[in-house]
Amino acid sequence: MWILSSDGDFLRGTPSASLSPSTLVWGLLTLLVVGKRVWLKPGKQYLFGRVKKNGVHHAIDNVTISRQHLVIEVGQVKPGDGLHVHAKSRLKVTDQKTKCGTIIDGEPIKGLSKELSKDEHIIQIGKYPHPLRIKWHPVVLSFSLPSKTNDPLSQARSSLEELDIKTVVPYVVGKTTHVVQNKRNTSKGLQALINGRHIVQKSYIEAIVYAAAPGDLESEEALCPLEEDFDAFWPDPTQYLPPRGKEPSRRSDAAYQPDPSRANVFEGYTFIFCDGSRFDDLQGPITNGHGKALLYEIERGRTTAEDIVNYMKQVAGNKGLGNFDGSGGVILVQFRKADEHCDWDIEIENR
Repeated sequence: MWILSSDGDFLRGTPSASLSPSTLVWGLLTLLVVGKRVWLKPGKQYLFGRVKKNGVHHAIDNVTISRQHLVIEVGQVKPGDGLHVHAKSRLKVTDQKTKCGTIIDGEPIKGLSKELSKDEHIIQIGKYPHPLRIKWHPVVLSFSLPSKTNDPLSQARSSLEELDIKTVVPYVVGKTTHVVQNKRNTSKGLQALINGRHIVQKSYIEAIVYAAAPGDLESEEALCPLEEDFDAFWPDPTQYLPPRGKEPSRRSDAAYQPDPSRANVFEGYTFIFCDGSRFDDLQGPITNGHGKALLYEIERGRTTAEDIVNYMKQVAGNKGLGNFDGSGGVILVQFRKADEHCDWDIEIENR
């Protein structure tokens, strides 16, 4: 999503009363911050000038600004780009043959157009003392939703792709911004907690779509709330945490909010798995949290508790076997029981 900001006062506004009370409170708090950010919606053109008429979206009261000074155009999102986390919609800036001109990233473009391809650009418009900043703000939703359909993301993608929002199944380290799931505790949710990302439920998608819809659907010039003030009207993810389920520990809602201190939560720990599927699910979060995950292949009914303990001691070396008390060590992850070897499973667990 392309976001425009400036420390000038021309972008300031008042939150729309049509939004929910929680979103309004979120928005009013952000108005206290110096400067403001607005969304540049794909498929639209934004005309900047000195007076707000004749199609001017944003009026800047400065004598060096022409009545029609600058057009910022955002291209339509290409079909399929909602699946590609690196894809960005086309961005073009055109100076309207102005007297004082426009400078983009230090390059004058008086009377010319320029396509912008970097993640961030600075635009000096006339002699206005506050430059415009356009920055790529990636929003990547990774889904952890059970589905038997061939394309479980089709509904979400049909709503979000045209908004420049990415929807993917895998958790992409360094790219995923939100994990969408029905319950709180999943492997992708763990990854989100480690990386300081939000965990939200599906209703968050509806809130985004609502904030991206203009108040007046009949008017082509009408702006949606995100185009008026992105930070004020972007849905607060803390309000969309999945409900409690049958988690073994009853943690507070605050425990699921982003926390940078979790980045190395598994440092010093080695986790031994005897279940290949659980190893595949949790290897990513563990290694990303600076821990180590190892798979020990067992043969049910034949592998003994001593075999497992000896392997753990071999891995531990001088570290010793560990507990989750912050000191590190080697920990055996409980594996799923099999009906045909129930007695063996119980014996191994008791040993």
